[in-house]
Amino acid sequence: MKSALERNNIEHDVKEYPDAEHSFMDEHKGLIGVLGVVIGASYKNKDANDARGRIRTFFAHHLAGT
Repeated sequence: MKSALERNNIEHDVKEYPDAEHSFMDEHKGLIGVLGVVIGASYKNKDANDARGRIRTFFAHHLAGT
């Protein structure tokens, strides 16, 4: 995806979090949280905070004034 965006000169912010799997931004509690850990889809605080910050920055830049 990143190379396709670059090839077409589309501004982007693509980052891969190698230690974070599916649902790494979902902070589930209780049984759902336990099941997430078991299947490898658990919350990753550091990566989630970084991703949220990058999303906010990207949206603020590209959606400003809309």
